[in-house]
Amino acid sequence: MTTLADVKNSEVIPDYFLNIRDHKGFLLLCVPEDYGHRSKVFTHPKLVDTRWTLNEYKHDMVYGKKWTRHAGRIYMFLMPLTAMEYDIPKEPGYSYIKVKINGAKITLSTSGGSSSGTWTDYTGFSVKTSVNPKHSTLKKIADVAEDPKVFEDMGLELSESMHDADSIRFYVAEFEVRKALASGLKICLDRFLSFNGDHTPRAIRSVNRKRRSVIVEGAWGGVRVKYSQIDWLKTAETNEIKLPEVV
Repeated sequence: MTTLADVKNSEVIPDYFLNIRDHKGFLLLCVPEDYGHRSKVFTHPKLVDTRWTLNEYKHDMVYGKKWTRHAGRIYMFLMPLTAMEYDIPKEPGYSYIKVKINGAKITLSTSGGSSSGTWTDYTGFSVKTSVNPKHSTLKKIADVAEDPKVFEDMGLELSESMHDADSIRFYVAEFEVRKALASGLKICLDRFLSFNGDHTPRAIRSVNRKRRSVIVEGAWGGVRVKYSQIDWLKTAETNEIKLPEVV
């Protein structure tokens, strides 16, 4: 079995180099998931930490690229390189390193670049995996992760979150309100918008999930409101939709 410990900082195949910037033979494996992906938050004594985060996605469109955000959580494990079986590729991985951890197939998202005809994939001490793994995959990762006390004993500290709590709350509210969209629910517009100067919440007449919009009561009939025009936090508060605590 070939592990990342065996191939780090080496040319694994012709013109393909791996630069693994581990700390004393460990990586901080960060496993992201979208809010709502599972009914209960994953827990395990081997977790270094679990944090709220924003997951960003790039979509290739006909007219260009589009980015979307989803609230989520990120599970952090201290993972020995020796526990990460390396799948030697037939060609350069181009910033996606394939490994197996306790039998579970994992894709590591890294950065990379080419110089003098050689492609190099880089990973720092902290490395993300692909998003939304199965519960069984998380369990397999956790079972072979190092005890979090080792993280503390090495004098390591986690950095502050890159995303503020208010931004995460907004996307959590979007998820919960979109689930609840139905006739009668009251919609609040974004603070920069109004119904001809009126900021009063309006009741939904109909929902068009395909067009990502709702029809609300207007002075002269129905008014279409796009999802992007809705203040999700105010709408959740107006309709007393309970949101989880984000810290």
